[in-house]
Amino acid sequence: MRSFLTRLSPALLIVLLLVSTVVPNVQAQYGGSCQPTYTGACSTDSDCCSGWCSFGTCADPGGGGGSFNITGTVFVDTNRNKVWDSGETAYTGANAVLNFVGYSNTTTTAANGTYSFNGITGGNYQIQLVPPTGYGVTTLNPYTVSPTSSVANFGIAESYTISGHAYYDDNGNQQQDCVGSCNNGTGDEKNFQGITFKRTGTAANSIATSSANGNFTFYDLLPRSYTVTMTVPPNYSVTTANNPKTVTLGPNATINYGLRQTSCIPGGATLSGTVYVDGSNGACGSSLTTIGSGATVTVRTSSGGAVTATGSTNSSGQYTINDNTACGQKSVSLSNVALNYTSAKCVRLDGGAWTSTGLTGFTYNPLNFSSNHTLDWYLSSSVPWFQTGDGDVRFGNLVDSLPSASAVSSNANSAFFSSAFIPTFGAGNPVGFVISNEYSYNADPETKNGLFSYSFFINRAKVKSVTVTNLVGTPGVTNCTGATCDISNLPTGIYKYDGDLTLTSYTHLDGAHVLLLVNGNLLIKTTGNIKVAAGRKNLFIIAAKKDINIDPSVGAAAPAAPCGTNACTNLEGIYTAEGSINLQGTKCSDNVTPDKQFTLAGSFVTNALKPLKVGGAGIFNNNRSLCGGDQTYPVFVTQSRYDFVPQLTDFYKIPAVRWKEVNP
Repeated sequence: MRSFLTRLSPALLIVLLLVSTVVPNVQAQYGGSCQPTYTGACSTDSDCCSGWCSFGTCADPGGGGGSFNITGTVFVDTNRNKVWDSGETAYTGANAVLNFVGYSNTTTTAANGTYSFNGITGGNYQIQLVPPTGYGVTTLNPYTVSPTSSVANFGIAESYTISGHAYYDDNGNQQQDCVGSCNNGTGDEKNFQGITFKRTGTAANSIATSSANGNFTFYDLLPRSYTVTMTVPPNYSVTTANNPKTVTLGPNATINYGLRQTSCIPGGATLSGTVYVDGSNGACGSSLTTIGSGATVTVRTSSGGAVTATGSTNSSGQYTINDNTACGQKSVSLSNVALNYTSAKCVRLDGGAWTSTGLTGFTYNPLNFSSNHTLDWYLSSSVPWFQTGDGDVRFGNLVDSLPSASAVSSNANSAFFSSAFIPTFGAGNPVGFVISNEYSYNADPETKNGLFSYSFFINRAKVKSVTVTNLVGTPGVTNCTGATCDISNLPTGIYKYDGDLTLTSYTHLDGAHVLLLVNGNLLIKTTGNIKVAAGRKNLFIIAAKKDINIDPSVGAAAPAAPCGTNACTNLEGIYTAEGSINLQGTKCSDNVTPDKQFTLAGSFVTNALKPLKVGGAGIFNNNRSLCGGDQTYPVFVTQSRYDFVPQLTDFYKIPAVRWKEVNP
């Protein structure tokens, strides 16, 4: 028998059922005397004077009780008060099934919601209403009828659902984080199958279990309040703070649950492995040389998150650490490695293949700490470096960028850095470099504006009454759609573009002095190289109000430099930015694909407005690497263009003014 609400076919079934066996004329005592047919209470057949016990009442369909009709009505009990009130409609087309021992019959409710079973042999019967999909029964169900009580009316009302979803909330952020469609793919927080949920109310349909996709549903519920309680598995906690959860139906309700493992395995999860180093620029795993002792392995709740475990390598480069905190997705990082190892080239998880997937610098993320793992590291010893026309500048033990707001030149012994403030050398010790604040003897120059900045050139043009021509519409400037322009053979002059500009090509007119001012950011994305012929009184300057960005496409595959004068340069001229100059690339992020080598003939000036001021923001920022080619070739090459210096007219200079006291 089904009680209350059942989710079956749309048809409405009424079932009459008598579960008993015929034992006629049994004389037995029930409370001191046998019980009469049709009215006497009973618990077994022997309690009845004749007939048998049917649903708690003595019955004898063959004992002279005659026949009778069973009737009733099915109605939509809108207010759910179990009474057919005025305005409530009948339910048409429902099936009614009458069951007796070894007997079953079916009828259908008429247009007015009524049904009947006629000429039924006397006895006790049960009628059960099976509600249509989306409805529940508001009245007594099942219903017992007899010759003395043969009317069974049923009220039905629209029902609702409580549904939800259970998932592994590994990072505890109360939401399911997925790379794809949350279908248990790589990188997804997985769906949690097999979780039991229990709701308050009648016993039928009061328990549900999450399926393979983590979903569960309670069907056919009346519009009232229910409390749903999840049975939390051992070693897990609920991150969504909603267990138990009370909801009021009308409309349907949804409850989602996140669970996070509170302990991995007895004693915690163990992470072990070996740190190898690449001494020959080979493929991952090609060298079995280990790093030795002192490298630190750190486990965090997430990349840059709280530390949950830490350990160090021994003299054989091996480490073992134990993490007995909450399980789930975590990150693992490596630090305190030798200065010539700049990043992890690849890792090997649980003895599998070497891979760079999930690896950024010295951090591997994520790693699920619900079980023990091994994680081997393979470190790269190559580092991007720069080359000047006078010699190499190798930064094997320095941060991969030029020191902030610094200029670089060379002398007979070593590279010389000159800066208004202390350069940033990271954790390295700049052996063989001369570090000096050449302006410390006189702070006055630090307050002066730079003479090669966008702002200086704009002001200088006003002072000198030099015409500044709008770049757009100038002959030789084509394809200037939006903020993208091709420029060819501009005559001598000053040209200005307001806003961010993308320069897709530039051809210099021999003998021309061109100053291009960009009142915004400049992206150099030329299809060819920018060439300014030497020895022909040429001058080409670009000055940007903000940053200059050099697209990854500008350059050539190494080894393109060094080479003969102007033979393999990518940009020629003087490039000045009041912000930063950024050499864009991927920095060999996949440990496979190298960036293009870049060669400049001329000068880069960053932080141009206040080049000598302490705390200037503009820097030269290298984002390129030749991957394994960094072992042999520079990623950035600069060549001198002394022929530009004589072309710098008085427009680009401010005379020094000296004051002398003269006696009156």
